[in-house]
Amino acid sequence: MCAVANAQTQADLNDDACGAYREADKKLNAIYQQLLEQHKDDANFTTRLCKAQRAWREEYGSIYPMCSCLEQTALVDHRIEQLSSWLTAEEGDVCRSSR
Repeated sequence: MCAVANAQTQADLNDDACGAYREADKKLNAIYQQLLEQHKDDANFTTRLCKAQRAWREEYGSIYPMCSCLEQTALVDHRIEQLSSWLTAEEGDVCRSSR
């Protein structure tokens, strides 16, 4: 789904995408809770559902945004290091200031 017909900036796009994720996650959790309630007398079903949901969350679910942010932070930190080296480059130090 492509969100954001009215987004004007990348920050708007990011906010819209994250908002869409939060809404989808709420819906997922509501359905999950309904299933647990509906099948509360079937221990086999609820045990397997809980196990499957836990595995899905670990692989694809709630951890993904954290991993994505961590990776983005690493990229930004690397760029900060690159640009910061220009602050201390001396004139004529062409290699250092061209990283």
